[in-house]
Amino acid sequence: MITVLHVFLDSPSGVEGFSEASRMWFKAVSSFAFYGMCRIKEVLTLTWKDVSLRQYRSSVVAPDEVIEYGTYALFNRKTAVTEGRDYNLHHVSKDEMAINEYMHLCNWVDYASKTKGHQWRDEDFVFPALTSISKKVLKTKDE
Repeated sequence: MITVLHVFLDSPSGVEGFSEASRMWFKAVSSFAFYGMCRIKEVLTLTWKDVSLRQYRSSVVAPDEVIEYGTYALFNRKTAVTEGRDYNLHHVSKDEMAINEYMHLCNWVDYASKTKGHQWRDEDFVFPALTSISKKVLKTKDE
């Protein structure tokens, strides 16, 4: 289902009906929630200080290969006591692009930083509420 939604957002109807910001935001939020098995409240309250992107380490399997990854911390989870609260983000295979949270999150952060000029501060929400999401695409032909 998440793949269908992402394909729609990239279709002519999705591009016409939703801003670039809202499409990138939705892809990042939906893939983050799916990949991390998070409640939407956990995703939307994630702050910048709890995310670290573009970290690198050598592969255990192939020491000559460098792996890019990210980390994030969630608080007040039911599993926090037994499993801790720090989680890793990695690239996934190409056939699972819809849930490639690491790619979608990096794309969202780059868009906010480079296109919108946002300077990230620790207390910033990674996924702030968007106010200019177009509803044009949601209208039926009867309206």
